[in-house]
Amino acid sequence: MNIYKFTLKEDYVTYYKRLKGVNFSCEWGSIVDGTITIKTNYSWDGITLAFDSMETYYASLVHDFLYQFKPVKKYVSDLIFYTQLNIDSFAFAFLYYLAVTVLGCPFYYWIPTTYGIKRFFRKIFK
Repeated sequence: MNIYKFTLKEDYVTYYKRLKGVNFSCEWGSIVDGTITIKTNYSWDGITLAFDSMETYYASLVHDFLYQFKPVKKYVSDLIFYTQLNIDSFAFAFLYYLAVTVLGCPFYYWIPTTYGIKRFFRKIFK
């Protein structure tokens, strides 16, 4: 049984000014000075507690990637989500942005990811 709604069929590459100066790499993607690359076969669950549409596809992809691996602070991830929703002309962009700003806290701060756990233990045992 697959718990994910979507799986990326080819690498997704785009640029965000808010990621300029960020350099990050993991098995599922990278960020190099503003350019984010999410690799083929990355899976995510789309918009949590709301409806998915073609206008939310890339915003949810990038947002889930940023929440999962945490290369930037939560507010940056949320602003990029809002930016992408506007790029894709989503009518409820501001409403969805408010929702992730308030309701996204548990998903960003309190739910550990495999990558986050590994990074935590690496810091402890250095």
